[in-house]
Amino acid sequence: MDYNSLKNQIIAYTNRNEAAFVDNIPYLIEQAMSRIYSEAKTLGFQITINGVMTEGIPFIEKPPDYKMTINLQYVNNANYIFLLDRSYEFCVSYWPNVAVRSAPIFYSPDLDVPQNNGAKPLIYISPTPDANYPYKLTYLSFPPVFNEQKSQNFLTDKYPNLLVYACLKEAIPFLKSDERTALFDSLYKEALQDVNRDTQERYTDRVTKRTKD
Repeated sequence: MDYNSLKNQIIAYTNRNEAAFVDNIPYLIEQAMSRIYSEAKTLGFQITINGVMTEGIPFIEKPPDYKMTINLQYVNNANYIFLLDRSYEFCVSYWPNVAVRSAPIFYSPDLDVPQNNGAKPLIYISPTPDANYPYKLTYLSFPPVFNEQKSQNFLTDKYPNLLVYACLKEAIPFLKSDERTALFDSLYKEALQDVNRDTQERYTDRVTKRTKD
């Protein structure tokens, strides 16, 4: 599937080809993408980047397209060390004096981590690094631009049905009294449950989920 074939499927499924509807299809696709990435909690593009921690600085910057951490590891004496996911409060309580340095053990991806003079969103590191450790961050990113020029993405390749049903769900206001509106809504929910179950199973052993510390 690509962007144009998706548009054609929307027209075919809805049996609506009037200009007012067709002109709104790009908007429906955009809304469908937003819905999916809001409701499919672990769905996204997996990306791995390399960086270097800064000695004496207890954080690293999040990538601009960051959605969720899969894992964060660094190299210490030729050994790969996986940092453990904890809340920001836990990290601060565990290592309250940031001026004291040691080999990192924990990290916090919390979105409410205090920012450094309004700088970019951060991942907090605890203890404060005692060396410039090379690290590797594997994370889920938000989707890239999806249009006629960039016509394929993670959803078109892996979960085309979910994308189609999400678009049809967004088209429901145009369908009005169409007896299939409940069916489209049901198909989307079923596809979403399948995707969430699939992605949850794949990431369970890679992401530490904690309700409290």
